[in-house]
Parts: sequence; C-alpha cells; structure tokens
Amino acid sequence: MRDYQPSGRVAVLRMIAAFILMFIVAVALGIVAYIISLQVYFIPASPLILAAVAGLLARGVVRLGHVRNAWVGFGIGLLIGLTAYFSFRAAEYFDAMRQVAGITSIKDFAGLILQLERANVQLFRVLVQEVGQGGVAGFLEFAAQQGIEITRGVASSATAITLDRTATYVYWLIEFVLTLLISAFMGRGAARGLYCENGRRWLADRDFQPIGVVPEHQVRSFEQALRASDFRTASGLLYRGVGDGVQIWSVRCGDDTNDPTDDMIVRGMQMIRRNRRQVFVGMMGLAAYSALMQVQPPPAPAYGQPPPPAGTSNLPFSFD
Repeated sequence: MRDYQPSGRVAVLRMIAAFILMFIVAVALGIVAYIISLQVYFIPASPLILAAVAGLLARGVVRLGHVRNAWVGFGIGLLIGLTAYFSFRAAEYFDAMRQVAGITSIKDFAGLILQLERANVQLFRVLVQEVGQGGVAGFLEFAAQQGIEITRGVASSATAITLDRTATYVYWLIEFVLTLLISAFMGRGAARGLYCENGRRWLADRDFQPIGVVPEHQVRSFEQALRASDFRTASGLLYRGVGDGVQIWSVRCGDDTNDPTDDMIVRGMQMIRRNRRQVFVGMMGLAAYSALMQVQPPPAPAYGQPPPPAGTSNLPFSFD
C-alpha cells in the first residue's frame, strides 16, 4: 500500500468557468451581507458567517473545477474571500452615494447612473472637506473617525462601547484577515480531499464500503504491515464484519469493471463519540485488493469482547 496524495492537477477550463460563476456569486454575497448588516450585525458572528460562506464558494470552485492542487485551492479561497469582503465595503460606499443622491427607487437605469455619478462627485467633495481625501479611502477614514458602536445586552439594560479610530481600523483588519484565511483554508482543504483520478470524481463517505475491522490497539501494526508488504501479519489482523475497533473502508476509483489498472482507496475510520476520525488512508492496486478479499479472515469480535489472537495466512498477492 502507498500513501494517498492529491495529484496536484487542475482542470483549467472547468476551473475558469467555475471561478467566473463563483466570482459573480461572491460579489452578490458581499452586497447581500451589507444589506443584512443594515438590519442586524453581530460582532464577531456576522463577519465569521461572511467568511464561512465565502469559504463554501471557494469549495464550490475547487469541486466544480476539479482542482487537486492545495496551493491553487488556497489561492482560489483568497480571491473569493477578497471579492466578498471588498464587495461588502463597495456596497457600503454606494449606499452612501445613494443617500447623498436621495435615490429611493430604481425607475430609469440611465437616469440612475447619472444620479450616482453626481452623488459621487458630491460625496467626494464632502469627504475632502471632512477628512482631507475623497473616494473609498476617504470614506473609510470618515467611517473610522465615527467609530464602531458595540452594544452589549438587550433592551434597557444594554450598554454600548464605541471603538475609536485606531480600534476601528484594527477591527476591520481582523475582519479582513479572518475572511481571507477562512475562505483560503476551506479552499485548500477541499483541494486536498479524496479524488479518484481513474474515474475523475470526488469521493464522499457514502462512496466507501466497509470490508472489515481491525482492533484499535492493533491498527498501527495493520497499517505498518501493509506498507511493509507483510501481508501475512496484515491478514491476521483484519476481521470481516462489524465490531469494536477501526473500521476499514474501500472504494474503487475506475468505472471500467474490466480494467485491472484501477486503483482502490482504502482507509481506516474510528468512531469517537458520534464523530468519525480518519486513522489512515492509502491506495492499492485492484489485483491486490481482489486477492485480499478472497482471503477468509477470522470473524469480527463481538462488541465489548476482546478480539481473538491474530491468525496467519499465505496471501498470493502484492501491493502496488
């Protein structure tokens, strides 16, 4: 058995198409997040939710684009997070222009553009008078000088803390960095997921089938035996069925049932409370896997009972 490693390949055309789609969605996400923030905005929950949704979009690009390169996935996450966050800030600026122009409804698109252009000029002049510079930079400076009010508690018992200019910039920086990192690492994690090169598809838990169980205290010995091609020891540690220990799961990558070059992905999963933890994952050839399944291992031990002593058998196969 050999270690499973992502191939590092990228389906370029699929990735570009997926990125264009998700870029549009990320812009919409930033705008919607700002509209929601006008009604309700919780610190730090709201920015974390924005970061998580941006990460989900990054995962979507990775999955749709069949990106198996972790660094490309990381970069995609950065771009998606950057797009979502700056769209949020851009929506804030455009809303300020809307208020200056007094726009309350969209009646004429051409007229709306003209109104926003005039509002932008007016807002620019106001910002220059107030903070010495216009545009988005001046708007952020003006907003930072106003500060951010953080309310604790509810109703009449609520107390408010107002962040000063420096604290506001620090808070915005934390928001920005968190959005980028969460989105980037979610994209990277998606690119490191299990992928079948033969079948050109991502694998989910439902794709795997259980083939046996290894006692928990012997799983390292089982894994080491496979990696060292010590098949006699490995076969004696694998019990068919379900029982206490680490469950062994497998999936076939290829779609052609007659292709002997297909790979099998084998992994050990351990139940910890209600969660499953991956203990190991590796790949082996179809011929080796077929020979392994022909071996008759001992029955699985009953729950709560110690496993029987490891047996031995001669296995007429080898791992790739």
